Amino acid sequence: MLHLYSKGCEYAIHALSNISRAECRSGFAVKSVCKKAGLPEPFTRKIFQTLVKNRILIAKRGPGGGYRFKKDPEKISVLSIVYAIDGKNTFDKCVAKNNQCDSGKNCSLHPMWKKTKNHLINQLKKSTVAELMKEEA
Repeated sequence: MLHLYSKGCEYAIHALSNISRAECRSGFAVKSVCKKAGLPEPFTRKIFQTLVKNRILIAKRGPGGGYRFKKDPEKISVLSIVYAIDGKNTFDKCVAKNNQCDSGKNCSLHPMWKKTKNHLINQLKKSTVAELMKEEA
């Protein structure tokens, strides 16, 4: 089975896509995002903490707290979310062996994966979080 990124990354993208533009301006709580997205709250909290650590989100504690985007979602690429959760080397894994291809011993899929990977990275770089977000709450 081919996995391009982790379950955590999948959850991050799914959670962020369930934030409305109104919530983006006012702030959002993990609990409400999880309810809309059908995601487990404890795991999603850890994901949001990682997004705070990687300067995608800002956390505000206390009454009226929650999360906000550090910058406009129009300027946050989906690739930056993938890198924040899975690391910058996430696409370096061999798709056939689930590890890195040796420079001297590439797998049979390596040439095809290299082209596909570059296209995928460019598409994720062009796509923004704002494009994923819902128009209405």
